[in-house]
Amino acid sequence: MAIELFPDEIPLPGRVLSGRRQISNLLPAAKDLLYGSFLAGMALSIARLGVIHGLVHPLGARYDIPHGLLCAIALPPSLSLNIQAMGRVYKELSELAGDDILKKSEELLDKVGLNQSPLAECEISDRESIIKETLASGSTKANPKTIEREDVEWLLDKIFQLKVL
Repeated sequence: MAIELFPDEIPLPGRVLSGRRQISNLLPAAKDLLYGSFLAGMALSIARLGVIHGLVHPLGARYDIPHGLLCAIALPPSLSLNIQAMGRVYKELSELAGDDILKKSEELLDKVGLNQSPLAECEISDRESIIKETLASGSTKANPKTIEREDVEWLLDKIFQLKVL
């Protein structure tokens, strides 16, 4: 799993975002954030990605919304969908986060001003193609839970109406 590739002593982006909001100390924080981002990229290149990426690729192409923003917005509903299938990994992520990982992801989205999906005001265009592309994605095939059409429909509905907290 990607999380197992991070030694405890390496600063993670979440720690940088929550602990270094002082502009006077921006350069060291930016360096830590860049390093954490680099390590996350390395971990993602080794680990398979899951339904989040399988879904946000077709969404980003259609709605011209940055990939990272869509991934962030898709994280809470994707975690909800996968809790049972993740088992031990969900518990480990929650322990690392210091609380339930779903709750922490929602809190972080709220903290950085992403408490509403950029798609909340949009209609779902080309729904059928988005579902087909998501189900065909290699990322989706690597998801902890086997993803069915109903799962993608549920995720789309959540992402297009998402309001966190």
